[in-house]
Amino acid sequence: MERFFISTSERPPVTAQVFALGTFDGVHLGHMELIREAISLARDKGEGPRSGVYTFDVHPLAVLDPSKAPPLLTSLDDRLKLIESAGIDVAVVQSFDAELADMSPESFVADILWRKLRARHVVVGFNYTFGRYGNAGASELEEMCARYGIGTTVVPPVTCEGITVASTAVRTALAEGDVVLASRLLGRPYFLRGIVERGRGVGKSIGVPTANLRLPNGHAIPAHGVYAARASWGDGQCAMAVCNIGVRPTFRDEGRGTTCEVHLVDVSQALYGEMLMVEFVARIRDEKRFASPSHLKAQIASDVEATRALIGNWSLHPISSVLE
Repeated sequence: MERFFISTSERPPVTAQVFALGTFDGVHLGHMELIREAISLARDKGEGPRSGVYTFDVHPLAVLDPSKAPPLLTSLDDRLKLIESAGIDVAVVQSFDAELADMSPESFVADILWRKLRARHVVVGFNYTFGRYGNAGASELEEMCARYGIGTTVVPPVTCEGITVASTAVRTALAEGDVVLASRLLGRPYFLRGIVERGRGVGKSIGVPTANLRLPNGHAIPAHGVYAARASWGDGQCAMAVCNIGVRPTFRDEGRGTTCEVHLVDVSQALYGEMLMVEFVARIRDEKRFASPSHLKAQIASDVEATRALIGNWSLHPISSVLE
């Protein structure tokens, strides 16, 4: 997939004939439906047409109202890799700035879609908004695009277990610790990546070494608790893992704020400085204070067995293979 990063005044050297439009945070099942539709329409147009996505480098609210910007589900790089894995040919990443935020809906269609992207067809979700402060929606887009001969496809809501799939629904599930539901809405496990940092060594001192993950700023973090997970690092190495997200009350460590500690099952090597990916499989229990470190060690042993039971012989082939 070719990638082009542009400012409001720039024009990508290569475009596509059919573009899916959106922020695509999380690249969930609803986003994938838009992408599949764009690819299908591009193929139907015959020899040569290519499919593309037009997206932003940041969430629009990070510019419009930073205090209301939601936690991200994916970094820009992971977002693009997930989009590429779906088969899109071209990704145009627009720098979202004050100039773009203030652009009228009419100017967005004329200057961005028609002149800059030279789109013949666009695909959007039912709740798509655009133009100055998102004041225009999908019906206005259809009307304005028709003036320039641009076709429009509006994809209806995608539902999963009676829930309309949306980035907000994924964030809500994560905030409640329901990583199983979040994974179903995403169509893949929710994951976090971070550098392994040196901690206080308390896990190692009780015979349960952990990798302390530097949490990415501005990203959605599952609710405090203990999770069955799988971890991957290096050149395709992976393992089952028990992940604790919280404040380590047994060691009265609340002053450090939220931490993410990953115990790699049957792995003893130190991973300091490595980039570690953690895919969340299921929530095992709440985080709680134990009477002593030995009580905590016994509980972690139970957590490991719970993780083995949850993951079992499930393939450890990680999502990281898509994101390399």
